Amino acid sequence: MKYWDKIKGIKKLPKTIVKEELKSLSKILLDLGYKLEENQPHISGERVIMSINKLVLVGRNKENKRVVVKCGKDRNKKNEILTEKKIRDYISNLDYTRGNILIPKEISVEKRDGYLFFITEYVEQEKIFVNHSPEEQFHMILRVLDGQEIFHLTTYKHIKEAQKIFNIWDSKKYIKNLKLMIENINKKTNNFTEIKNILRDAQDTVSKNKTTIDTYCCLLIHNDLVPHNFRINDGQIYILDYSSIHFGNKYETLARFINYMLIHNYRLSQRLIKFVKNKGQKEYECLKIMRIYKIVFLLNYYLNLLGETSGNLSELTRVRIKFWSLVLDSLMKDVEISEKDHSEYIKKRDSLRSEEEKERQREFAVA
Repeated sequence: MKYWDKIKGIKKLPKTIVKEELKSLSKILLDLGYKLEENQPHISGERVIMSINKLVLVGRNKENKRVVVKCGKDRNKKNEILTEKKIRDYISNLDYTRGNILIPKEISVEKRDGYLFFITEYVEQEKIFVNHSPEEQFHMILRVLDGQEIFHLTTYKHIKEAQKIFNIWDSKKYIKNLKLMIENINKKTNNFTEIKNILRDAQDTVSKNKTTIDTYCCLLIHNDLVPHNFRINDGQIYILDYSSIHFGNKYETLARFINYMLIHNYRLSQRLIKFVKNKGQKEYECLKIMRIYKIVFLLNYYLNLLGETSGNLSELTRVRIKFWSLVLDSLMKDVEISEKDHSEYIKKRDSLRSEEEKERQREFAVA
């Protein structure tokens, strides 16, 4: 039985569309000189929900070398792929980012039968991030953060040039987007009324800190720097998702990473928080604000997802909403969730995950 016949807990997944899409793509890619592998981790498990209009596939070229193929037929997704390429080209041509921001080698961009294909080399990795030693993990992520901060928009000319390719975020944009997410969450929280008071306090905290946010803005950042968006080769991190690169607050990258590591490596998350605290209260406050913003982002995502799921996946989504509400409430009180709360969440999550999703997670996390 193929993976698309085994997915459980998704009400509105057009399985036949995915199946037929892969059949068409397989033929097109064969004509282009690439053969898709049977196992496709980027469109399996929970990830399949986001894979209808834009697929990330793994294949091999005529020399049997692995490649990554990003493809889409939907106009918006094709534009997203083209934007990724523009960002990648821009970064590649900056002398001072070479060796600091590592990206896989581009192979080709192809148009065929209404599809756009963006093909890059596949970065092999001997072991996933969380299987490296605590010291290696800590210093690898700091190297990536330092590499991003090399490029800082300091002049009007820099900003005008960057605006042609990148989104540029300042306090006004962060606060506006936070407000929109909270409004959406409040519409969907009939069964999660305890969240509303926490969100009100979160919005108030962020809105009162415009100056703090802007102090650390105009830096090149990755807003989704987590292990499924990078691979490690020879101790170096290669960025895979370029669409998440923009100019914004320097602590947005670390905030997302710390929130992720609260689940996957609790002690690393605490070490990184302590590292920022040692840099001074102002920097720590900015990290806290960005963590609040990124947690609200997660709550908004999961509440939107809730209406698209059923069965175990629906229950898992509810567990995640409650967990991130607890994390946000703790953060607003300037404390971290306990290791006990962390362990209880992991136990519930693992009991509700499908075997297919656990297998997918092994590509980048302990599952």
